[in-house]
Amino acid sequence: MFRRRFHGARRFFLIVPGILVALALTGVLYQTLSVRRWSTRFPPPGRLVDVGGRRLHLICTGEGAPTVIFESSGFGSSLGFDAVRAEVSIQTRACAYDRMEMAWSDAGDAVISAGLLADDLERLLDRARLAPPYILVPASIGGLTVELFARRHPEQVAGLVFVDAAQSALAERAALSRGVSIVQRTPSAAAPG
Repeated sequence: MFRRRFHGARRFFLIVPGILVALALTGVLYQTLSVRRWSTRFPPPGRLVDVGGRRLHLICTGEGAPTVIFESSGFGSSLGFDAVRAEVSIQTRACAYDRMEMAWSDAGDAVISAGLLADDLERLLDRARLAPPYILVPASIGGLTVELFARRHPEQVAGLVFVDAAQSALAERAALSRGVSIVQRTPSAAAPG
């Protein structure tokens, strides 16, 4: 009787993971085929800018300075700010873009960090020939990317408008609540020599 139960349990623990893997692979296949079909039926409304081996989708309207750059939320796209971008573009150039792996932009590294996204934003602005100064308008988690970009390039940033956006102080508080310390190196704190 014990052997029969063990054999049944063993079969269960082999079949169930097999079904789960098959379902996951079916989902991946469906998603891949859907994205291909979607990208041909719905071409990007803006342009694809090469940022070093991959492309980011950028859409700009209007003329003038400073250029307003909209940074979407975590799973948002460049279309999320369409209505606001249209209004802002009456006065100045207004742009929105899709981060790597979002909407029309190409996939990127497996591990994504705020630093990597800030690097992408820097390359995008440079390669799209969008001259500073910039007013950066992030939403949600896009605030971390924009804050890091602004800290790295304060001379290029005319202003920040956070739209319910995250910032490093929130991340630091969350880390401290879990007992993790976040240390930011500054030139004065760096080791000599």
